[in-house]
Amino acid sequence: MTQLIPYQLRFRQEIPEVVGNIDYQLFRDKLERIDELIRKGNLDFEIIRYLVKEVELKKKKDSRLSGKPEKPVSKKEMIHLQKIAREALRCTISRQIIGEAYRTFSAHLADSVLLQRFCGVDQWGSKTVKVPSKSRLQRYEQLIPEKHLRELIMKVTTMASQTGITGASNLGLAEAISLDDYYGDLTVIKTTIHFPTDWVLLIDATRTLCKALLWIRKSGIKNRMKSPEEFMRQMNRLSMRMTHSRRRKESKKTRKLVLRLMKKTVQLLRKHAEKHHQLLVDKWEEAELKSGEVKQVLNRIDHVLSLLPKAVKQAHERIIGERSVKSSEKLVSLYEPDTRVIVRGKAGAEVEFGNMAFISEQKNGVITDWKLYKEQSPSDSACLMESLDRLKKEGLSPTQATGDRGTFSKKNAKLLLKQGIQNNLCPRNVEQMRDRYQQEDFSRHQLRRGQTEGRMGIIKNCFLGSPFRNKGFESREKGLAWSILAHNLWVLARLPRAGLANDILPLAA
Repeated sequence: MTQLIPYQLRFRQEIPEVVGNIDYQLFRDKLERIDELIRKGNLDFEIIRYLVKEVELKKKKDSRLSGKPEKPVSKKEMIHLQKIAREALRCTISRQIIGEAYRTFSAHLADSVLLQRFCGVDQWGSKTVKVPSKSRLQRYEQLIPEKHLRELIMKVTTMASQTGITGASNLGLAEAISLDDYYGDLTVIKTTIHFPTDWVLLIDATRTLCKALLWIRKSGIKNRMKSPEEFMRQMNRLSMRMTHSRRRKESKKTRKLVLRLMKKTVQLLRKHAEKHHQLLVDKWEEAELKSGEVKQVLNRIDHVLSLLPKAVKQAHERIIGERSVKSSEKLVSLYEPDTRVIVRGKAGAEVEFGNMAFISEQKNGVITDWKLYKEQSPSDSACLMESLDRLKKEGLSPTQATGDRGTFSKKNAKLLLKQGIQNNLCPRNVEQMRDRYQQEDFSRHQLRRGQTEGRMGIIKNCFLGSPFRNKGFESREKGLAWSILAHNLWVLARLPRAGLANDILPLAA
């Protein structure tokens, strides 16, 4: 294991005492308590250890490719990694708790002495304070993989459930949390897309390709073609014509005609995009363009061109062919292709567009397990047993499991009995459900399960953000893990502490 260099924090400035605002005082106490939980759980150290390991692996790979001796991580690099790890952890957690966007939080951090102290960017006696920009905040969130964040969350959860010599929790709680109770349910994490109308996908493809072509032609790399703006104007006219054709005489015939014109326009634009793509690959150095920008534009064109045939076929099948397309084969967004069509039949949300997520909690509200499904998720009952298996691998064994009627199945009842877990899943049969509700223990756990719905609402609306703006499945997966880490620290910070002496602890100096 690599030896870590002790990271000497800078002198900290004093936080001014604010009076007359109880909400600020509660927020400050909460941040101080979360800071204490981070230090007791050594979360900073875990992030540092991961970053150091990644740097060492990169140095090994570079050494193997170059044939030169491997260089160890220098003291300067180590100190820099420790600073990055500390800022990444604390900035992301505080942003999730406050529920602000990157740009808004960056400005808030620059203006708040309290947040600067929590995130470790303040400095005593200096007239300048350097805070992370919105782009750096986003890179911080993407720095740690979901797998490693899960390990951090399980570590915090396990420590909160363990007691020391004095009988108090290892995280300084007055009473260790219990992991015997398990409450699980499925929810939908929506993606930020407009309503997936079939022909609108062609508009999206046209807009993206035209913007890429404008950028390429502005750099001086050109091929003979009609102006990209003209393609956009043409598609906008067709879009308005398609919209106003509804509820009119011969509307079906008009919609089919307009879609054929859209297809013709898109196919011509696709050929121009392919030609400009190749020209950009061949001549970007002559045009003195930056490699990063060129790579981004090329990836954008490749992504749209790879999905365009599927979008055209889907629109043709549904509008011209008047044939339905299976939900599993539908493309609902060019920019979020992993979005699924989820029919749940709920009031105000008959159909939702996003990814299913299974979340479980214990009786205090601490999230114990979660999974975001990239493909169409299995049934609720299968998700529950997968969750219990994941907890078992982590060394956690609840004594009872509670779920709604969707999680109940005869197979689950047998598996829970075999594993010695009390079955409090709500039966689907009305007569059986009525009989089970006569049992006090079952009724009590089902009453508590109603709070799990509210817990999911807190995660989605307060921590993930409404809407959840992370792009791409991997980014959304990391965003969900960060939100659960921040949420669990927030929940633990509100629980009673062990002893009056630790009632209010200052931020780490």
